[in-house]
Amino acid sequence: MDEVYLRTEDMAKWVVEKYFENRDFITLDEFYRAFEELSADYDMLKEEYEDFKKDVNDNYKFMPIEEQIDYSERW
Repeated sequence: MDEVYLRTEDMAKWVVEKYFENRDFITLDEFYRAFEELSADYDMLKEEYEDFKKDVNDNYKFMPIEEQIDYSERW
């Protein structure tokens, strides 16, 4: 079976540099593997972000300006 090739010219430059080593053409299989890797990276970052948001909600409290500067109306 003949290989299907894709031009990298219209792809994002950073993707071509990182995954395809600045080549002009790539196979469909190479593109698919890079897509899987990017998808896995995205899922990992999304999970880390959700963990960070949960950590902030669990461990930090909102502090009003008055409390930050120790202001009181009783002065």
